[in-house]
Amino acid sequence: MRPIESLRPHEEIVPHELGLIVHDLERENSLRHPIIADTSSGVILDGTHRLAPLKVLECNQVPCALVEYDDPRIIVERWYRIITGSSLDEFVEELGGETQTVPTNEEAEKCLTLRECYASISDGKSWLTLPCNLTTPLELIRAAYKIEEFAKQKGFKIKYSDTNKPVLSSDRLVLSTIALNKPEIVKSALSGEVFPPKTTRHIIPSRPLATSTPLELLRSKHTREAQALFVQGLQSRQVKKMPEGSKIGSRRYMEEVFVFT
Repeated sequence: MRPIESLRPHEEIVPHELGLIVHDLERENSLRHPIIADTSSGVILDGTHRLAPLKVLECNQVPCALVEYDDPRIIVERWYRIITGSSLDEFVEELGGETQTVPTNEEAEKCLTLRECYASISDGKSWLTLPCNLTTPLELIRAAYKIEEFAKQKGFKIKYSDTNKPVLSSDRLVLSTIALNKPEIVKSALSGEVFPPKTTRHIIPSRPLATSTPLELLRSKHTREAQALFVQGLQSRQVKKMPEGSKIGSRRYMEEVFVFT
């Protein structure tokens, strides 16, 4: 258990999802999964959309799976945007702005790695990069996020994927952004200048799920008492270990998972 004020998100929440999650939490009267956070800084690696509703519901404690963020086994990846509803040429023409054509996905990724562009867009046959004069990670990520917002305004469907493999479809595009590193993420969280939603995807050595902590316990003002009751509850349950790559609900986990039953 960690006091709620000790945790630091590095991403914004999706505003329209907040009310839905609050409703689900109230209906279930418990928090299904713990938040993943760095032990020393309190930076949230996964769980921002769980933290914000808990604040709305006046919770004081949060169950956390604490990790050492410096551990090299913890990897920072990206979420890719799959945009459906437009051809590449039509989308870029409506989007406007400067683009550059590159011959391969590898060249597009090199441009992103060097931060000579803030995003790339592909239909699996052609790759376009969007060059810029922006310098800070936040500026680069926000510029890319504006493309996602533009697509939504146009009525195109957006899905998130853990891979940018070619889609090879006339009306499906892959939007790729720069990759952040750990110091940039920590700096953002501690400064309060957070990134847009779904900027990072963290892979950790192992992940606990389904701890299902009652909201009544999370509203406790006494961390030590809440901690003791939390541990007592977990010790009374069985744990099912699942291998990396397991799909639970709508999400595929790239680390081994321990599910409390």
